[in-house]
Amino acid sequence: MSGRPPNVTDARIIAAYRRLGSAYAAAAKLGINASTVYNVLRAHGVAATGRRRFTEDEVRALVRAYQAGESVARLAARLSEDPPKVWRALSRAGVVFTPDRDGRRTPGATRRRWVRTRAGEIERIVQLRARGMRQQQIADTLGRSVAFVCRTLQKASR
Repeated sequence: MSGRPPNVTDARIIAAYRRLGSAYAAAAKLGINASTVYNVLRAHGVAATGRRRFTEDEVRALVRAYQAGESVARLAARLSEDPPKVWRALSRAGVVFTPDRDGRRTPGATRRRWVRTRAGEIERIVQLRARGMRQQQIADTLGRSVAFVCRTLQKASR
């Protein structure tokens, strides 16, 4: 059986929302979905105020914790916030992100819409592949993603 736990009443949901200031935080605290919180608020005529912004003190604390080695995901879980919100606050504060194990510095770094090919890059990728280099090695050599190298090789073979 799915749905809301029986001990999570509308009154508890509204109280958690008012106390925490965010539907996401209230949902995380109560173990329910954020859409359930919004539905209850709407049904009882409670105006959802939107997302609560971090205070300057909270941002400074986030920056210190991140620079001390804590991950964005752990910071978000500790604050009952979504990771992108924490990442945006850190980014606005000027934090230089450490690369993850794939070498990316930002959560959305691999979601580029337009990838411009530099002059001579296609030929260089084809040459390196012909010399027997793996796609990962080519990507590391050129500072490009493996997906970019793979797409470039596929287009070159057509």
